Amino acid sequence: MNKKNKTYKDYLSSLLSFLDAKEETPSYDVDQVLTNAGYKPDDVGKKFQVVADESMARSLHNWRNRARTAHEDAKAGLSKKDTIERPRRSRSEILDAIHVLLSQQNLKVAFAHRNFSDQTDEDLESLLDQLEYIASQKSKDSDE
Repeated sequence: MNKKNKTYKDYLSSLLSFLDAKEETPSYDVDQVLTNAGYKPDDVGKKFQVVADESMARSLHNWRNRARTAHEDAKAGLSKKDTIERPRRSRSEILDAIHVLLSQQNLKVAFAHRNFSDQTDEDLESLLDQLEYIASQKSKDSDE
């Protein structure tokens, strides 16, 4: 394959082969090759760093991107649940349901030990919705 027909994929493949080479190539040899080819080694290094950073920022292998996607999915699942009409429950029924979920599902959530008597009914409904969602995700995870 001549130089004109090489694609970025070919160049990347060559670079990765170079980086995976079994023998260590001293950095001064790389610097010399780059300098002889008319490149400034520091500029090449900075350019590689920019490319690597941009690739990692977009990659699904980046934990931040996976976490963002998981958060968006959870938010969508929780908001979908909000659109379902449910019969209105009394405060005591809501509290009972919260306590049952916390004890039976062994959920480790920040508000598990909160004093619920200070919460409004709407807040308790919201907490219950969140607990039910977490419990449903926990059971999905154990099914897989």
